[in-house]
Amino acid sequence: MATQTTAQLKAWFRKGMYPTEAQFADLVDSFRHRNEKVGLPDVDGLAEALNTKYDRSEASELEARMDRNDAAVERMEDVQENQSLEISAIHRTDEAQQAELDELAGELAKVRALIKEGATLDEAKTAMLALGASYAGLHALASTVKTFLEASDTKDKTINTWRELEQFLDGITDTDSLAALLSSMERRVTEACGRAVAEVRAAFEERADEQDAAIGQLRDGLRELDGEIRDIREENELQQMHIDEIYGLVESGTVTEVEYGTLVSLRDRGSLRPGSLYRITDYETAVANDPEARSAGHLFDIVVRALAPDTLSEEAAAVRSARDENYAEYFATANLAAWKVKYCLDNDTARFQWADSANGRGVIYRLVDEWGNDCPYDFKNVQFRRYRVRDDSADGLLPDLANTYSGLNAEMEGLTADTADYVWAYTFSLGDRKRVGSDASLSTAGHCANNVIRSATAGRAFRLNNVVLYDETGTEATRTDGNIICGECVGITMSGHGNVLMHSCHGIVTGAGSHGNTIGPGCHSLSAGKEFAINTIGAENASSLFGSGCRANTLGAMCSGNKFGTGSQAVTFGEYCEDNVLERGCSVIRFGSACSDNQLGTSCQYIVLQDNCFNNIFEGYIDHVAFGLMCSNNRLSEYCLQISFGSSCSGNEVGTFSGGISFGFGCINNIIGQETGNIYIGNQCRGNWVRYCEYMKLNDRVCNIDMYNWTDSSNPVKNVEVLGGTSGKSNSELLQIRFATGMEARQYAGLNSAGELRIWTPADLVN
Repeated sequence: MATQTTAQLKAWFRKGMYPTEAQFADLVDSFRHRNEKVGLPDVDGLAEALNTKYDRSEASELEARMDRNDAAVERMEDVQENQSLEISAIHRTDEAQQAELDELAGELAKVRALIKEGATLDEAKTAMLALGASYAGLHALASTVKTFLEASDTKDKTINTWRELEQFLDGITDTDSLAALLSSMERRVTEACGRAVAEVRAAFEERADEQDAAIGQLRDGLRELDGEIRDIREENELQQMHIDEIYGLVESGTVTEVEYGTLVSLRDRGSLRPGSLYRITDYETAVANDPEARSAGHLFDIVVRALAPDTLSEEAAAVRSARDENYAEYFATANLAAWKVKYCLDNDTARFQWADSANGRGVIYRLVDEWGNDCPYDFKNVQFRRYRVRDDSADGLLPDLANTYSGLNAEMEGLTADTADYVWAYTFSLGDRKRVGSDASLSTAGHCANNVIRSATAGRAFRLNNVVLYDETGTEATRTDGNIICGECVGITMSGHGNVLMHSCHGIVTGAGSHGNTIGPGCHSLSAGKEFAINTIGAENASSLFGSGCRANTLGAMCSGNKFGTGSQAVTFGEYCEDNVLERGCSVIRFGSACSDNQLGTSCQYIVLQDNCFNNIFEGYIDHVAFGLMCSNNRLSEYCLQISFGSSCSGNEVGTFSGGISFGFGCINNIIGQETGNIYIGNQCRGNWVRYCEYMKLNDRVCNIDMYNWTDSSNPVKNVEVLGGTSGKSNSELLQIRFATGMEARQYAGLNSAGELRIWTPADLVN
């Protein structure tokens, strides 16, 4: 038993033939039973289609990040364990040395007592001999003490010399005991490590949750795609068989040639011959009811099959027409035999908005050409107006679109169309947008291929999408392929490939209210209208203008030069985004790592910048900004509230009249503006200063303080230090510290044992 071709099977089972048992068996073996599952490898092109839906490099990068997070957690736990061991060693050494001192002190006390009481020479000698037995231990102890007092140790971070102890105790009051300090240090280190580990774990869990959600969405998308691919392939196979059969009959001369009006009359009278083919020899694509569209008038014939005396199949074929004198020139390279056509004989405006009920000759409502371009209208003929535009955006954000035929006869953000200056453009236009373009889908290079545009609706009727995709050079560099523009997407002018536009996108140059779009990588000069919402914009999107009220937009990595209007909300940038502008009143903004040179207007709030962000500028009245680790050289203007910097941040500046500012572990050289209060600076921070103060040091656990008298640039506070633990009661009950201005000597501020603020200069305490 063997699988046979369709042609062979038809030959065996023609009228008048008597198939054998073996031929019946071959017939069964040549097709799949409905209960048999189709394996994924048997679906032609599925692997390639699935590969376009998921990038393995993203999964590899996520796995690498997870590995780095695990390594970071292990390093933090090792540091915590080593510090605990060092602290325990200090305790043991201190106890052992104290025991030796106590023992020797007791022996020496005995000698002193004997001598004082008038002991005999023999009794004193005996006591001295007893003391001498401990001389070796005393000598070793003395050597240890000498090394402790005089040595300089740089080979480790353990506090085991007097100089290191002095540095450690710098600024500590006499009321603090060493044991308490060590205990406090141990607690703070443990808490810091615990917080760091918790942050890493939280970040890991957040990424894991995001990945799980993404995987779930991907699986849903794959299931949907699998069903769609299966349906399309089955439909295409059947339609191709139908077209092949039609062309065979056309070539054999067994097709009835009729004019459109005659065929309508035959159908209406119920006089069609079922199974017969009819060739409409005067067919011409017509467009009505849409002032922004027209037909170019390129002619070909339509062939349809009668299913019943009063019914025609809407599965049709396009064949060459003898009417067009220029046909050989215009369609010379086109393979019409490979086209798949859906055609309705009626000019039904309730079904097709652009149907010409007066002069039309039926409607093509789907055309798939030999390159896999698939549109819900005759894109070889239907053209759309494209108007010359000028760039009216603030700061000229759309220079690449200025003076090009990209505009729509609709409201566009930052662009104005000259409605008297326009060209007619094909859906796939070959040209640079500055002159009339040709049909890129007729190119034999295959650079315009596999683009899919789904049907749009106007009420219950289908309407023309008014989509123009420009191929500017007709080369590999500017190819137009693999774009998917789903239903309800209208008014699109774009270039590029691999773009996916979904869910009511329109005006991409764009019209207002576009939302739920996925715009692929490499898009630039995108003019997005007001309330552009819930969109995902891929990597390297640049020089785009987003109108006011945009919300819930996500931009991928390396996006730059984009501008969001006032009141934009829930905007997420990927890593390495730069030179983006968000105007006043924006909120819930998130930047990925290493974002730089971005600018946010006044009254923006709830902003998160991840690690290594730098050179970002925030105008005044900013509220709730959180910086990640190692952020640097960021500038926040006046009246900023609730600003937090992660560990190792440097060179950042917070403007005047700000409050609620905190710096993490190891932050250096940051500037805090005048009249600023409620400041917290973490462990091992140095070189940070309030404006109009030449040098300021805030030790650990300094918070809820107010130092707003440092306002005179001609008479600054010069050299001050706030001791550890100096704090107000809360962020509403700040501790006011008023250092003297113009004083060269170093001033200290701190709380005494009674909790009272004291400000002093140490040299003044010495007579």
